[in-house]
Amino acid sequence: MAKLGCTSFSEFVSGSLLATDWESRDRNVKNDKKEKKEMTEKNLQDPQWQKCLLCQSHQIEDMPHLWVCPATAKEQVILQLQAEKFIHDSLLFSDNKMEPRQFCLRRGWLCQGRLLLRSNAVQRQITETKLVMLTRDFWNANKYKEFIPRHGFSRAPCPS
Repeated sequence: MAKLGCTSFSEFVSGSLLATDWESRDRNVKNDKKEKKEMTEKNLQDPQWQKCLLCQSHQIEDMPHLWVCPATAKEQVILQLQAEKFIHDSLLFSDNKMEPRQFCLRRGWLCQGRLLLRSNAVQRQITETKLVMLTRDFWNANKYKEFIPRHGFSRAPCPS
């Protein structure tokens, strides 16, 4: 008679496990793997199994959620600190803060505009907010140009 539960080395060496025992054991293992795979696929489709168990916020647990999950906040901070340290230590120019072209040009145009407003009687007509809007609009009109003259804003013709 076949013993399906015996797996000792001595039984194997003595030949007490028959070939049919190995075949039935293989079938059982294959069936178990198939059942586990079916359960896994079923669980992946079931929304209840996709909910985040860490924060219990009833949101689907995926990579975008893990980056903002409150339960992983400590790990997020640790990762951010390690990334900043790596960038600071390994990149030569990481301390140099590069300012975008738009900010640099618009800051210069605002200074030019303020100087022109102080020297002319137009000051009452153009407020600081309007000046900021003018520099933004001038930037949007000229940002695709390769070169924008340094005094292009102050010498631009006024629309009538």
